[in-house]
Amino acid sequence: MLFWVSSSCQNNSAIDTIQDIPKTTKEDQKYASVFKILDSLWKSKFLIFEDQNPVRKDQLDLENISLSSLQKRNLKQINSIDVAQIYTSETSYFQKGTITDYYPNTGQKPGSLT
Repeated sequence: MLFWVSSSCQNNSAIDTIQDIPKTTKEDQKYASVFKILDSLWKSKFLIFEDQNPVRKDQLDLENISLSSLQKRNLKQINSIDVAQIYTSETSYFQKGTITDYYPNTGQKPGSLT
């Protein structure tokens, strides 16, 4: 089984070092343009909280999280991250993404991830 998996994955490229668009095969045709719908600029804000009155892990409701539920628990917002994600399909089979983080509370911009 291991041999089959390794022999069928001959076009491996590390996703953090792709300089050249990987070659596609006839079998890839069914996946053409599946990510095209995501081509856009996506923006989001992540809020970072610190628990002022920690409780046991089994007492937390991690399925119904909302900003109001966090505020009720007396959590202190200690930072936030503004994130911009740009996705561009360079071919029908290859999409490039660039993610940029900005920390408005500190003015820190750690850089972009492509």
